[in-house]
Amino acid sequence: MDQVTLEQVKAFARQLRVDDRISLLRWLAEHVRVRAGGRVPKSLRGVFKGEFPENVELDRFLHEVRTEWEKERTEGGELFG
Repeated sequence: MDQVTLEQVKAFARQLRVDDRISLLRWLAEHVRVRAGGRVPKSLRGVFKGEFPENVELDRFLHEVRTEWEKERTEGGELFG
């Protein structure tokens, strides 16, 4: 038996009804997940909770960084143009 090519699979998939295409997509996604060792992306929500001090003034810090960067840029000339 000859090996099926990706182009043949695409051609057959185009002939499927929408619900069958969705089923095929789900099957492929599950198959890839299993072949990749079952790794499913983990949500990062709350992962760093409690890792940083509560009193960090992020806006002030970013303003200082931005101001310093702009100062260096104007003193040293344009970096990219």
